[in-house]
Amino acid sequence: MCLPDMVSDRTEALLSGNPGDPGRGMADVIAAGAAAYKALGLKGIAAVPCNTFHAGPIWSSFNARLDETGVNVQLINMIEETVSTVKELVQPGGTVGLLSTTGSRRIGLYSGPLSAAGFKILEAEDQAAVHEIIYNTEWGLKTAPPVSGKSRQKVIREIDRLMERGADLVILGCTEFPLAFDGENRPGKLLDPMESLAKKLVKTVDPAKLKKTD
Repeated sequence: MCLPDMVSDRTEALLSGNPGDPGRGMADVIAAGAAAYKALGLKGIAAVPCNTFHAGPIWSSFNARLDETGVNVQLINMIEETVSTVKELVQPGGTVGLLSTTGSRRIGLYSGPLSAAGFKILEAEDQAAVHEIIYNTEWGLKTAPPVSGKSRQKVIREIDRLMERGADLVILGCTEFPLAFDGENRPGKLLDPMESLAKKLVKTVDPAKLKKTD
């Protein structure tokens, strides 16, 4: 069974009231990997490279299913790592812009912990437009690659709007957003949660291999 069949769309699960489905599916994926590691005498470290997956209802069902299966892995939480990175990059009381899925926005996936940490939060004024950038079946970011020029332009426009409203930094709070950029066309001061997660994983496994970026 392929991964998309096992782990259903997270935003759809949240909006439809079935948040347990992707949580249980991902737990079964992790359990399979953990079994392989155990057979080799190794301990697994796991992380889920999806922002919306970390929404409370989904994350809770994920952990509950892992407990049921008896999986023993160290979990790295992408939201926690992203907030830690923001604390390093933005002054206390600063303003953080957020671009995210509708599901993530509704449950305050990032705005909750960031507000609790003392940051001011700016989100897109037109969330329907942001949703369209991700999910449009003709040119959206989830459509088959390459990323369309139309979706890239729309992402940049949303980032620019947040910066114009005073954001010190913008979090690309959906896994697809960074796909719109390469090293040369990435505008403004952006934070990709995937990078925060990846750095934490490398640091946890072998800190010596973590490349310095400054």
